[in-house]
Amino acid sequence: MHQENKITFLLFLFLLFKVYTVVPQEIIAERYQYLSPKPGSINHNPETEITIRFGERIDSKTVKDEFLMVEGEISGKHKGCLSIGDDLLTLTFKPDSVFAYNERIKIRMEKGIKTKTGKILPEVEYWFSVKEKAELDPLPDAENNLLHPINSESNIMRSDKSESLLFEDLLFCKILINKSPASGNLFTTLNGVPGHYIYVFNNHGVPIYVKKFQEQVFNLKPQPKGQLTYYDLNLECYIVLDSLLNPVDTLTMKNGYTPHTHEAVILENGHILMFAYDPQLVDMSKLVEGGNKYATVTGLVIQELDQKKNLLFQWRSWDHINITDSHADLLASAIDYIHGNSLDADTDTTLILSSRNLSEITKINRLNGNIIWRLGGKKNEFSFMNDPRGFSMQHSASILNNGNLILFDNGVGFSPAYSRGIEYKLDEKSFIVELINEFRHIPDFYTHIKGNIQRIFNGNSLVYWGHLPFISEFDQSNNLTFSATFELDLFPDYRVFRSDWEPGLFTLSTDTLNFRQVYLGNIETRSFDIINHSDKAIAITSINNNGDFFITEPLPIEISSGNRRTVGISFSTRKPGHIMDTLNICYETDSTMVNRQLYALAESVLPNGIENPSNSEASIYANPADGFYHLKLSRPESFHIRVLSVFGNIILEDRILESDSFTFNLCNKSDGLYLIELKMTDPDLRKIFKVIKYSK
Repeated sequence: MHQENKITFLLFLFLLFKVYTVVPQEIIAERYQYLSPKPGSINHNPETEITIRFGERIDSKTVKDEFLMVEGEISGKHKGCLSIGDDLLTLTFKPDSVFAYNERIKIRMEKGIKTKTGKILPEVEYWFSVKEKAELDPLPDAENNLLHPINSESNIMRSDKSESLLFEDLLFCKILINKSPASGNLFTTLNGVPGHYIYVFNNHGVPIYVKKFQEQVFNLKPQPKGQLTYYDLNLECYIVLDSLLNPVDTLTMKNGYTPHTHEAVILENGHILMFAYDPQLVDMSKLVEGGNKYATVTGLVIQELDQKKNLLFQWRSWDHINITDSHADLLASAIDYIHGNSLDADTDTTLILSSRNLSEITKINRLNGNIIWRLGGKKNEFSFMNDPRGFSMQHSASILNNGNLILFDNGVGFSPAYSRGIEYKLDEKSFIVELINEFRHIPDFYTHIKGNIQRIFNGNSLVYWGHLPFISEFDQSNNLTFSATFELDLFPDYRVFRSDWEPGLFTLSTDTLNFRQVYLGNIETRSFDIINHSDKAIAITSINNNGDFFITEPLPIEISSGNRRTVGISFSTRKPGHIMDTLNICYETDSTMVNRQLYALAESVLPNGIENPSNSEASIYANPADGFYHLKLSRPESFHIRVLSVFGNIILEDRILESDSFTFNLCNKSDGLYLIELKMTDPDLRKIFKVIKYSK
């Protein structure tokens, strides 16, 4: 009898333990700040990693692989590596082998790992399940359209490199309004049948950096620390470029997900935010009448990676948002129920997600994955002030430094139909949003897909009007300061950004050459340096301008790695007056064009004897003369003077120390034209005069 009681008691303890370990998935989650996969969640990929965050800094010396037990019902026990993220808070377990399809995975954390304060992490046990293997219907993305490029013309000085990507062929943009917009360049990607481009251009529509691809590229975006990112459709990942245009990283996602073209955010601390579209086989007949029993429903998965690409955070729409919250056609065979299109880290602990097919902006807690609030859509929690229209199928939502929310409202389904940029004042305590500004084109534009808005560093707002080929910039009084357009066969395919980023492949020692006063018909030369910052040799292959200023040496100009070359630019014109020009100094290869601009200024004047020394460094008089010529400088300095015949023979040469004048005699020389070359101590100043000698 005593033995029977003992057996009964042990059976009771077993059942009690069994209930404790199987049932309380929600209670289990409360012991830890964050667990991923979420306890009890389903339909994960076989490549899934385990992420655990207690909420306090971990003592790395206590982290051992054996403290985490991972076992699949089919695949069995899994060995792997347990590591700490660079936040010193998050533990990630990377299995050595993938899980099996359609199996439940049991996770058990044993006691042993401690926090920095000596607290022992509690034991925890939970499960998640891996999805079934299934063939899914593809989901077309209507926002990725193919377009076609155009050509334009410019005046050029060029080396013979006809196979290169040429500056003269890349003037795709037309500037309509340019009234003191923000400084910096504009960034986008262009896609068309003849080619696919990264495209950076300035406020005058001049290309600064262009790269051509054989496959589509998307979403060129300036990132912190001088980096750029773009999505390569062929590689299915984001490429990171440094300021020297070197690819320095590729951004992919964990757990078997492929990042989507819509978003990549590099944070100041080097962490990376991306999201993936996640198609799953769903029996929609259980959710809506007439639903497809074998529908492919696409959700959204957000991830945060640290600098070493450890997974710190994963958020799945399946765990937080119902399919029936969507405005998509729920009777279709392929349903994109979320369609996330932008992500913003508004604080260190929260995210702002824009979901087009929910018509919703969602604020998410990055610490635990919980939804903080939902603005817009079927589950809207806010009241709208001054904006009964609201927004629909929006893009590009972000929180400004003042706490306001901006977004691009496509306005799909509204009457009258128009799109706009919106700025809302957010009251997150009272759940009220107040429209305080909107940005509309005159006349109104309506774009049912794409588009973005950016608050620029000077307070202006940049708007790209989606599938319409227009870019607008508004100042803080809503005045249009900038407008640009592209031809219908080639224009930005998704977004446009503004940034002060410049390509650093090579730079110029100055941005301006000032020739000051130059006698009509004379030739003057100034010099500047081109500095190659890359680890390989480059060649300047063309200089594009309007023709009054010209280079003094043949192209291409080869510059070895890390070195510089001094280049002379001469000026000569037959028209008097102030002359200004922009020289586009280009590096061109078969796939890349980099342009640095040099501004040149001169005042062409008629020769009249003595020149005003306040406006010029040097002048020669009288001219013409019978043999005696007087050189006058604006100030005493050392200089080198040479007199040459028209055949290049040196007639006279002298070096003068610290003087403001010099007289030379050509009386015993033949009548005719002579060239006077004057080199000053300033290495950028080299003047060439023409003098005429005649006998009385």
